[in-house]
Amino acid sequence: MIKLQVDLKELKLDRMEQIELWAPASSTSSATAAAAEAIDMSAENINMKPKYTLTILDAISSSSSSSSSSHNEITVSAFIVPQGREHEFLFNTKEGLKQIAQSAQCSRLLSISLNRGYKFDSLEHIKNELSQTVVDFSPHHFKGKIPFITTEDGAGIRNAVSNGKLTYGDEYIVEEAEINGMVVRRLVFMTNSNVIQTEVRLLKNNKNNKNNTTTTTDDDWGDNISTSNKSKSNNKKSSKKNSKNKKNKKTTSASNGNGGGADGGSSSHPDEGLNQSQLSQKNVSSMSENVDFTYMCFDYHRAIISGVIYLCSDLLTTTSTSPSIVVEEEGKASMSPPPPPVNPSGVVIGLGGGALPMMLHHFFPTCFVEIAELDDKVYEIAKEWFGYKDDDLMKVSITDGLLADFGINKQTFVVLDVDSKDSSVGMSCPPVSFLQETYLRKIKDSLIQGGILVVNVAARSNEMYNSAIKSIQTVFNNGRMFISKASDDDANTVVFAINEGEEGGSGGGGGGLKYTKRNEEEMKLNVKSWLKKTKGQENDPLELLELSEAIKNINL
Repeated sequence: MIKLQVDLKELKLDRMEQIELWAPASSTSSATAAAAEAIDMSAENINMKPKYTLTILDAISSSSSSSSSSHNEITVSAFIVPQGREHEFLFNTKEGLKQIAQSAQCSRLLSISLNRGYKFDSLEHIKNELSQTVVDFSPHHFKGKIPFITTEDGAGIRNAVSNGKLTYGDEYIVEEAEINGMVVRRLVFMTNSNVIQTEVRLLKNNKNNKNNTTTTTDDDWGDNISTSNKSKSNNKKSSKKNSKNKKNKKTTSASNGNGGGADGGSSSHPDEGLNQSQLSQKNVSSMSENVDFTYMCFDYHRAIISGVIYLCSDLLTTTSTSPSIVVEEEGKASMSPPPPPVNPSGVVIGLGGGALPMMLHHFFPTCFVEIAELDDKVYEIAKEWFGYKDDDLMKVSITDGLLADFGINKQTFVVLDVDSKDSSVGMSCPPVSFLQETYLRKIKDSLIQGGILVVNVAARSNEMYNSAIKSIQTVFNNGRMFISKASDDDANTVVFAINEGEEGGSGGGGGGLKYTKRNEEEMKLNVKSWLKKTKGQENDPLELLELSEAIKNINL
């Protein structure tokens, strides 16, 4: 502990360390005592959870500061991350925190996350509770007062509405947070509490009740930063990196004729989003009907939708065959009635809160979508809290996705969106068992000609990422492969593999369509045609055309 305290007194360029604080240090305690107290408390009571997570980021080194003419240039800022936004790139990555440090013009940034399970009364309360603790983590030669800075959201609002344990052991929480003037509902698995499994936007019942709330994008925090001493140096505009990613970091939604819409950074209909004051007046257990299924919280969900449209939207229409000629016993020929229309079908492995399957169902209403979900409790959560409903063209099967029966020459798409419970392998999605050759061959055999496998790959390790790509290429060696990454900040890469086979093969799963290999210009026309004929998508509010144009062919 003494070594830790001494080490933290030195500024080290690019240092990023996390320290859990179960309780703030007293006015006479040191960083060592605070850290020791935290460990002792956690050992005595394993149910005890830290109240704050302190992330230390050094923007300069002690050697560079010592070369300055005065040690007065060493500055420290304490940044309070608003509740409900701790998972965002800006607040959860080294690159994002560097942007905040640059905007605040500080030598060391102390980023403070407000953990679940505690009530935070006000910013002033947080500041008073941590005012001495943050001083304990200041470097040598620092003199002066440490300002507390945050966004215009302040401490933020995050309320738990349900929690419990899944059938397979993981604890979960359903919570609601107010973000940019709207309320979102989230599903979080506590083994990885900084990852949101599902997020949906809640809508108001009364659309005549206008709300003129001003909203901001995630990237506008620098313009609205507040500080306890109103220091100009802590109110400076963010860097070019922030501006460059502004378009990619939008909160997007699409109009469905029921008021759901977006222009990027926030809802284009702020009156349609439920705000927190209204939330407190409602029975949250009855609010699953107020879910906006056109709101897309994850960039990689947009990448999946755009890729499906780009690669196979022409195969996702109901098909019919012509009447057949039947020769009767007396030698007279007559026309038999045509068989019923054939609906295309697809499979999603992994339900979560059901946001992705519901979006596929919404955009491709004649396609039968089947979801394989291992945990029956997840299915119950999706129905109760996130508005998921089975119907004639969408259903959940409680089964291990590895054992699911996809059929033969039947599916237009199969989507693998399954997270790994093993955080040690360097790839959080999918589990390596879903990339085994026998399993991928089963999926390929299930696809119609022109059908696609879609895999959400989230890998910190380049070796694991390359291995995943190679596994898919080995099996889908008769067709092209593509990748899509919605933004530079997104950890998810969506991989698409086409089961192309021979020209002229059956592309309709028995519906009579003949598959013709399309070039990339023709696939772009697929997207434009789909946008034109899909209600609410004429102006491309989700920027699906732009995303589809960024899809890369990795066979080249």
